[in-house]
Amino acid sequence: MLRPPVDIGDEIIRRVHEKALADRMSGELVPRARLHQSVSLKFDDTEANLAALRRVGGRLRAHAFEFVYNRIRNSGDGGHWVLLPRGEVPQFQEVRDLVQAELRSEELDVVGHTAHMTLAYGGGASPAESFEIAPIAWPVTEIELVRAGAQAEYGYDTLDRWPLKSPRQTALF
Repeated sequence: MLRPPVDIGDEIIRRVHEKALADRMSGELVPRARLHQSVSLKFDDTEANLAALRRVGGRLRAHAFEFVYNRIRNSGDGGHWVLLPRGEVPQFQEVRDLVQAELRSEELDVVGHTAHMTLAYGGGASPAESFEIAPIAWPVTEIELVRAGAQAEYGYDTLDRWPLKSPRQTALF
């Protein structure tokens, strides 16, 4: 799982309120502590899965990157409200694909994840809408293995974390 630092999470929630969207979301706004970007499925909480997931994280050799979110969208079909980047984020896709390749090597299920962060579950019957927001830049520097936690203020218990390698330098001058 990728999780934004507290200041970025606070900025995301501030942008939702700035656009007066919290009241329009018929579902409940996700608490800041639960904001995240998934890179894999959830797995049963077993010792075997935990050991396999730790091996996956330990082998991961992905680069840090930056997400830039700039819109909030409601699917309009009773689905979720989500925070989105404009277009594809190749660096996220690379991290996701590397995680999924390692999961396959451990014979764990994989499913594709798109670049988005869920803001509210259950969008109700409101029509599909999309709202531009001022860009929110999030430097992604680590990946975490988490368990849904008892610590209500944080939302997840971190079981392990792995730093991502320095960002790729894409161009010189």
